[in-house]
Amino acid sequence: MLLNCFLFSPKVSEVPSFLRLIIVQGFMLYRKFISQVGTPFRPIVSNVGTAAYKLAKFFISVYSPLTSNIIFTTKNLVDFVRKICNFKPNGLTMVSFDVKSLFTNVPVQGALDCLRKRLHEFHFSSFEIERLIHLTYVCLQQNTFVFNGKFYRMTEGLAMGNPLSNILSDIYMSYFEVKLF
Repeated sequence: MLLNCFLFSPKVSEVPSFLRLIIVQGFMLYRKFISQVGTPFRPIVSNVGTAAYKLAKFFISVYSPLTSNIIFTTKNLVDFVRKICNFKPNGLTMVSFDVKSLFTNVPVQGALDCLRKRLHEFHFSSFEIERLIHLTYVCLQQNTFVFNGKFYRMTEGLAMGNPLSNILSDIYMSYFEVKLF
């Protein structure tokens, strides 16, 4: 039987002993398929309550318009169904790709570089762009957690649980897809 565990616990005592998590900032979420012995887990660090959380949430409202004309992304299932119903293949084959562990495989510097280009395309000034990039970088550094009594910080990729990871991965992937297609 495949046991899929999701934890969202504000107290260390509520975490089962086989996971041994200690929550540092906000809450620590964890997902792992228990039947897959030896499979590394991916921590999902909730940024709620961290120093940069409100700033990151504010940036979502600033960056959301930047994704309005990304052609390879759908907002949700309803948007996907609407697009697929209007699709006329004309002898072409439709293919859908999924990126394994998307957030953690998007390089932070690559995401910031793509964000910089996108802000420039939307006519932000150089001064605004550099300030936004710097503050976004600060928000992305909120990715520290404790596991088995040791402190860890993600050094690569966007953290799952950071409010900005979704929108930055969309912007990053749009540049990658444009190069491919």
